[in-house]
Amino acid sequence: MPRFMCMQCGSAMTTKRENAPYKALPGTVLVGVAVNRCPNCGEYEVAIPAIDELNRLLAYAVINRRGRLNGGEVRFLRSYLGYSGADFAKLIGSSASTVSKWESDSQPIGHHADLLLRALVVVSKKVAEYSIETFKEISAADEKKPAKAAPYAFTQTAKKWKQTALRAA
Repeated sequence: MPRFMCMQCGSAMTTKRENAPYKALPGTVLVGVAVNRCPNCGEYEVAIPAIDELNRLLAYAVINRRGRLNGGEVRFLRSYLGYSGADFAKLIGSSASTVSKWESDSQPIGHHADLLLRALVVVSKKVAEYSIETFKEISAADEKKPAKAAPYAFTQTAKKWKQTALRAA
């Protein structure tokens, strides 16, 4: 097994399988991924194979969640689409400061902007077969405030990712 060296202090790192947070979307956990840790300085690296596949599945999980998108989900989907905050604001006819407020949870995303963002993901990235009928289930009468972040968890099997339930260790 290859040994990894710490980029901070040069010590040999140890590798073990752990549940690790996925920083691209707070509340997301990668289950049983390889984590390299330095016993000397505490530095660590998480190995995330097939990251494009993981992001595609995560985007699909986010757009399928009922209720208004929260700030972390808006930021993740915007980034997944490849837009800066300013470019995304121009695309949807909003201001960069409004998009920033959505992403920081200081202002909830509006119903129409929420649906538009989900539709952009479906149309632009083809995350999976997605029935447009699903949009009818995301009603404007849903919460006035974004829902609490959903617990997303993914596990890797044979260089593929699949959504899984997160269980206490």
